Amino acid sequence: MRELNRNSSILVRTRIGLIILATSIGLALTVIVAAAAGPTDFDASRKEGPQFAKTGDLITYTIIAMNTGDPMTGVVLSDALPSEVTLVNCTYYTQSLGTAIPSCDQNHVWEADFAPGDRITTTIVVSVTGSAKQHPMVNRAYLSWDGYQKEMVYTTTLNPQTTTYLPLILHQQDPYEPNDTREQAYGPLVSNQAYTSYIYTEFDQRDYYYLTLPSAGSIAVDLIVPDCCDYDLYLYDSPSGSYVAASNYMGKGLDEHIDYGAGQAGTVYYILVYSFYQDHSSEDPYVLSATFP
Repeated sequence: MRELNRNSSILVRTRIGLIILATSIGLALTVIVAAAAGPTDFDASRKEGPQFAKTGDLITYTIIAMNTGDPMTGVVLSDALPSEVTLVNCTYYTQSLGTAIPSCDQNHVWEADFAPGDRITTTIVVSVTGSAKQHPMVNRAYLSWDGYQKEMVYTTTLNPQTTTYLPLILHQQDPYEPNDTREQAYGPLVSNQAYTSYIYTEFDQRDYYYLTLPSAGSIAVDLIVPDCCDYDLYLYDSPSGSYVAASNYMGKGLDEHIDYGAGQAGTVYYILVYSFYQDHSSEDPYVLSATFP
C-alpha cells in the first residue's frame, strides 16, 4: 500500500512537471510569434496623373502612401518632377488631421511616422512648359524608410497627336457627361439631392460636379460605391488648386464620406468622383449627394 502511494506521488509530480514545462514552452512560443510580425509594407502605395497633357496645362499628380505592415518612423516622400514642368503648389492630407497641409520642397515633400494602416495623400500641381510633340513625360516619386526605397512612376504623353473620346452612345445614359474636368463640372448641385451616375470604361476615370455655397457653413459629401468598384472622393475650392478634403478608402464597395467645416459663402466647390484603379461598370451606378447650407 505504501509502495502504491509512493508511485502515485511520483506520477503526480511528473505530471505537474510536464504541465509547467508545456506552459513554459507555450509562453516561449508566444514571445517568438509576437516578435515575428510582418515588416513595414508600402507596396499598396500608388501614384497617378493625367494620361495626356498639352503645353500650358495645369496638371495634378496624386501620390497615396499607405503602410499595411509594422509601424515605421521617419518615412520621407520626394518627387523628381520632369524637366517639362514647373511646380505650382503641393499639399498633403492625412485622415487623422482632416486638412490639407502645404509643402513646397519636392525633394523633401514630407517626413512622417506611420502606424499600421496609416495613409497620406499628396497632390502636386504643375504647369506644363515642355513643347515636344507626342513626348513621354515621366514623373518619379520615392518613398524612403530605414534604408529601403519604393519608386512610383507615372508617364504622361505630352502634346499627343490624337485624342481619344468616349463614344457618344455612352453619354446617352448619363445626363451629367461630359464632366471629366473641373471646367466641365456638372452643377450646381442641389443640397440633399441624390445624383446617380456611372464610370463606364477604364478611360472614364473622373466625374466632376460643383456646388455654390450660399452661406458659410459645413459641406458633407457622400458617395455610395457599387460593390464591383473602388472609387475615391475629393473636394476642391478652386478651378485649378489642390483638394481641401478627401476620402479614399481602399477596397471595392466601400462608401466614401467627406465633412468639410470651413465652407466660405459664395465660393464654388468642386467634387471629384475618381477611379484610381480604373474600376468601371456600365450596369452598377454610384450615387453622389452633398449637404450644405
